[in-house]
Amino acid sequence: MKVRSRSTLDEHTVENAVQEGSPTQGEAAHREASRHETSTPKGFTNAATLVEFFDAHLTRHDVRRPVVLVLDNSSTHLGTGYSILGEISASFELGILLLPLPPNATHLYQPLDGAVFKPFKAMVKTALHAKLLVSSACTISKTDAIGIACNAYRVALTKRPSNAVNGFRTTGLYLPSLVNMQGRLRLFASGGARGNLASGSKGKSRRVTVDYEGRLITKEMLQQGDM
Repeated sequence: MKVRSRSTLDEHTVENAVQEGSPTQGEAAHREASRHETSTPKGFTNAATLVEFFDAHLTRHDVRRPVVLVLDNSSTHLGTGYSILGEISASFELGILLLPLPPNATHLYQPLDGAVFKPFKAMVKTALHAKLLVSSACTISKTDAIGIACNAYRVALTKRPSNAVNGFRTTGLYLPSLVNMQGRLRLFASGGARGNLASGSKGKSRRVTVDYEGRLITKEMLQQGDM
């Protein structure tokens, strides 16, 4: 799925950026058939586009429902305010059950963080460093930046699908493994943060919250308090 900002880059810049390592005709046809594009006010995924993407993906591949979608507590997944109730209701109707990970635990249980994004970011960093050394410049053009990101995406993600599979196995999410989950948790202390956290300031009013860690989200649960 591709999410564009409504004030997006011009087509000429994007077209020139994907010049190296262009896909074959067969690959291009496959991507065109499986592509799903939409737009958001800021160019980032939000709760509405999340549900829209998964519904389209499940329908295209004829996946049996209901399915469980594991979330990492990003606000772009669930949205904010009262709109969240509408989005979760929509996901229920589409047969998508939402299961959020514990708060502040993305680096522990998010399969893509270590197994997919880490090599992708390392490849982008290496290519960017090499580009700046060759050009002796302090900045990089939009065309070069998109080209570097596209090449890194192809090599680190598209050509290595086993990385994503390994990420789910290592974190213990699938196949479910308590041993692997506990192993990830032991890498850090104090609930996932290195070192000790200072206590919060006194005198602050306490918000009404809903504890949904490890449970499927329901509308009744959300109506109990703030997310």
